[in-house]
Order: sequence, then structure tokens, then C-alpha cells
Amino acid sequence: MRVLSEGDCFGEMAMIGLYPRSGSAQAIEDCRAIKITSGILHEIHEKNPEQFTLILMNMARDLSRRLRNVDNLLLGTLAKHHLREPE
Repeated sequence: MRVLSEGDCFGEMAMIGLYPRSGSAQAIEDCRAIKITSGILHEIHEKNPEQFTLILMNMARDLSRRLRNVDNLLLGTLAKHHLREPE
């Protein structure tokens, strides 16, 4: 679970990977969200390739940042496990 802030996106794995979504979102306070379906993304691609590229690059950057965070957490967990004194 994570708390999103202004400008964050979610659901991009389903858009990029073409797999069904693996999670859901719930607002904890009033907010606004922009829904971009794969159909809308396709329309943007046809009408404005530059905007399409910016959207995809932002989604990819967010995925990369989140993957890097998970990698760091995993590495920290593994390091703690291997550095523990034998029981």
C-alpha cells in the first residue's frame, strides 16, 4: 500500500503491460483524478504523438522509481538477514 500525492499516477502497469489491474485505489480525502483509458491513450497517440510520448515517459519514470524503491527495500532486508549473527 502507498499514499499518493498530487501528480502521482496509478494503474499504469495495466496500461503498459496490457494485463488486468492488480490493485485498487481509495481516496482518503476529497481529490480529483484523471482517468486515461487505453482507448484514450490510443487517441492521444494518433492526434498528438508528442503528448503521448510525454505521458508514457512519465508513467515509465514512475514505474522505474517505484521498482528502484522496492529493490532498495529488498536489498536492505537481504543485507540484514545475511549480516545477522548466527543463532
